[in-house]
Amino acid sequence: MPHQSKLSRRSVLGLTAAAGAAGLALPGVAHAGTAQARVAAARQRVVVIGGGVAGVSMAWLLDGQHDVVLLEAGAELGGHARSIDVTIGGAHIAVDAGAQYFGPKSHPTYWKLLTEVLHVPTVPAPMNLTVSKRGVTRPVLVSPDSNRVWPLFDPLYWGALVSMASFTDRGTQLLESGDRTTSAEDFINSLPVMQWVRDDLLFPLCGAMFGFSVPQVKEMSAFSVLAFVIRGLGDGFLAPYDYHNAVDGLRAVVAALSTGLSTVTTHVNSAATGLSRQGEVYHVTDSAGRTHVADHVVFAQPPYAAGPLVGQLAGTSGLVSTYNRFRYIPARVAIHADPAYMPVNRQDWSGFNVLTDGPYCEPSMWYGAFRDVSVFKSWVSHRAQLPAETIATFDYLHALETPDLAPAQAALAGYQGTERLWFAGAHTVDVASQDSALVSAISIAKRLAPASANLARIA
Repeated sequence: MPHQSKLSRRSVLGLTAAAGAAGLALPGVAHAGTAQARVAAARQRVVVIGGGVAGVSMAWLLDGQHDVVLLEAGAELGGHARSIDVTIGGAHIAVDAGAQYFGPKSHPTYWKLLTEVLHVPTVPAPMNLTVSKRGVTRPVLVSPDSNRVWPLFDPLYWGALVSMASFTDRGTQLLESGDRTTSAEDFINSLPVMQWVRDDLLFPLCGAMFGFSVPQVKEMSAFSVLAFVIRGLGDGFLAPYDYHNAVDGLRAVVAALSTGLSTVTTHVNSAATGLSRQGEVYHVTDSAGRTHVADHVVFAQPPYAAGPLVGQLAGTSGLVSTYNRFRYIPARVAIHADPAYMPVNRQDWSGFNVLTDGPYCEPSMWYGAFRDVSVFKSWVSHRAQLPAETIATFDYLHALETPDLAPAQAALAGYQGTERLWFAGAHTVDVASQDSALVSAISIAKRLAPASANLARIA
């Protein structure tokens, strides 16, 4: 990137309970403060619903303090931390089909967990960028870095590079201000840049960070967009993004968190299908027909899954309405061996390649930029053609974080801990990331298990 600015640590919306404010109308249950005191005094039964990073971290943090049942609907734990083994030309690599990149600036708590607590082997993934238009040979932007300085000396890129510097400087100011009300459209339109820069570079680059179209990314909060574009920037003028990958994929993180737990029972292929309350306890039914008794229930699921489940309890219409405020858009990701969406000229290839096609601006990530295996991970929901050498495809729902995200998070936080129901996940704090998922679990653990040994290790 042409200009990098060092960012301060993210400010995280705390998961603080508002006992009695917007509480659930469930009768006969102790006040949240009384429940918290009871938790500190005795071991409790906790059901954690959802085995993504938030749920697995939650179980790890509560281990040894409470009796925990962890329910995961899929065949394995991990959620968006989904890794597959790929062999190309005799070379092997673990490819993360979902979440992949992290670093000390963009994911500070998650970085500490991996590198200082779990000691998961990592490898640098110094990301650089290329933005191109379909049918046009020359890219709109090829970002310079310490290993690729030639774009600095090409006059055709100077306008884009100067505009990116303005975008970065103004974006850093917005992030530091904590402004989550400005839309991405209003922010980019306010920049002192030419219209072609907005249309051909900035909107497509921002949309590609999520696999969204230009109209969709315009709806987003500028804060959410800028967090992904700017927070990972390296230190120094020609430093690439300070990103890293787990050598064996993010499944290694899930394995490290879930192995050797003493008071946690895990069930995969076990979606939570029923939720009821009898007296002082909850009953959670799973798809295998088991019923789990709980003093506390932690919903470590995305809103579209948690909302219908919690809605089975009487008096939860306000909570369900809050969950319905979180928006998601489907996306398909392909792992493939052919360079289907790369720039025409090999010298223009980057780790992160954006190809615009009308309103669509999907990315293609090239592992060969920082590893020895030339494999690609591409968003393919709107491609004119699919890859010829597809290894696997995966379908996801990605969060569309509009300016209503922060108010929705605040509303959800108002229910936190009320009636011994808890809410974790990447949607609950800051912007959607593995770091946010972990931070949300830590915030709950501080109340449910303040003496946790694992909490002390990470917090």
